[in-house]
Amino acid sequence: MENIVLPTQVEQFLNAFRSIGAGSLSEDAAKKMARAIRATMVEGKKSTVTIKLHIKSNVEDQVVIEGECTASIPKPKLKAAFFVDTQTFMPTRNRPNQQILPGVNDAR
Repeated sequence: MENIVLPTQVEQFLNAFRSIGAGSLSEDAAKKMARAIRATMVEGKKSTVTIKLHIKSNVEDQVVIEGECTASIPKPKLKAAFFVDTQTFMPTRNRPNQQILPGVNDAR
């Protein structure tokens, strides 16, 4: 048999979700989702946002719901392109055989 989610069930879930931690769980999840989407768009790699709800019985007819939100977000690659000085084999920002005009790059 197929499970059908009714609009009232969705509304009840969202109301409960918004109430966990006085709204801090939903706020944290929204911020992490935005960071994950941005990182995925910039880095082109998959991100994951996980929301866990821990439910335990408190007293008769009552439950306590605790929540946590984690995110796995790709880290940006830190990189730069360099030329290689074939005499020292060290990276350099200037092409090693580039002609330098007088008065330009005197600090070199």
